[in-house]
Amino acid sequence: MNLSPLDIIFNQMCKYLNKDEKEKFINKLSKLKRRDGRPYLKSLLNNFDIEVFKDSPLIPEDIWLYNYIKYEITSKKIPYTGLIAIYERKVIDKKTNNNFTPLHKRLMKLEAAKLISKDPEYQKKLQVKNKNRLKE
Repeated sequence: MNLSPLDIIFNQMCKYLNKDEKEKFINKLSKLKRRDGRPYLKSLLNNFDIEVFKDSPLIPEDIWLYNYIKYEITSKKIPYTGLIAIYERKVIDKKTNNNFTPLHKRLMKLEAAKLISKDPEYQKKLQVKNKNRLKE
């Protein structure tokens, strides 16, 4: 597997959310210290209704994610085999992996954007760009 099962689930969950919901979802998950294992899975499931995968899937294969979460994940392990491996092979490999970005990489981009936006030199450059656009 190229991606962890939780990254696959997270990325597919994000596709069901609009822009505002996605930001809130990512912000809630960004407060976690670890982004793997049972605590991460628990917070994913607390902040997203997985019944959507079953009731109104974007693609028919999303039912596999629902069944994986409901029946294959046990209290002791999150398996890298079974339905999630099939899902990755059939769905993600057909698409480009650029659509699937692990949460920690998204958070790094968000944090970098926040730092850049607070930089005074960056603010000056933005003001100059906006003035130039208004002149045109």
